[in-house]
Amino acid sequence: MYEEENIEEGQEEYGIDPGSGVPIPERDISLREQIFEYAITNADSRYHEPVAHLYEHWEKKNNEFFDGLLLPAVIEFDEPGSTTSYGECSTDSGFGISNKIQIRPSILDGTLQELRGGSKDPEGLMRFAEHVLLHETIHQWAFECVPREAVLAESKNYNGHGPIFSTKANEIGEKLGYPPVRSHNKKSHSGKTRDLPNPSQWPHNVCPPEYYLGAYIPTSWDIPEGLKKTVGALIEEYGEDHIRFMVVLMKAHGYGKVGRAIEELYPTEK
Repeated sequence: MYEEENIEEGQEEYGIDPGSGVPIPERDISLREQIFEYAITNADSRYHEPVAHLYEHWEKKNNEFFDGLLLPAVIEFDEPGSTTSYGECSTDSGFGISNKIQIRPSILDGTLQELRGGSKDPEGLMRFAEHVLLHETIHQWAFECVPREAVLAESKNYNGHGPIFSTKANEIGEKLGYPPVRSHNKKSHSGKTRDLPNPSQWPHNVCPPEYYLGAYIPTSWDIPEGLKKTVGALIEEYGEDHIRFMVVLMKAHGYGKVGRAIEELYPTEK
């Protein structure tokens, strides 16, 4: 999620601009550094150990894959805005800091849908969380190190998973020994790379499943022929816009909540 900032000239003393064209205020940098240090050494909660681990992991990957360019991230275990996302990187922390990375708590509990049927191995779950963090760190890199207009366009057109993201993901993936992903999350826009995996699921969809020690059971992204026929019939009867709008509702509110709303308005006859 990329939020446009509106800071009047002279309102803040600017510090660093890693390349986005939007300098980050000195006091913002200072506070992010303090939170980073506190999370590693002093935070007291049930998530202290995993949060401290992920902060240290972030620092290692910043140096390994981003030339140490990134400013300290604010990392927290919290529910992302989208019900289908494993994590989220935002330029608005909700309390003024220009960065926040959220990791879904159910990952460490092994209750995330894709993890429920797995081994619940703690190390495997942490490896999955580390990969969510790496994915979101690419978004942080884009927000802070790539010209703003290009990132805004990618966010609008591809929900942040276009050529900027995929190029960086493939650069990192090559170092990790992973196969490449396609250039855009939309298959129709991806040209010669259209049959490669979707960048929006990177790196989980290109990492060997055994790396997660049985904690993650990959979901097949192949679309069954029967489902295609059913969707085609629904579109033919109700129109493409109507079906797409229902999908948007389910993504925004969750399948269960939309289903309950339908049942409340139009109860099933018994």
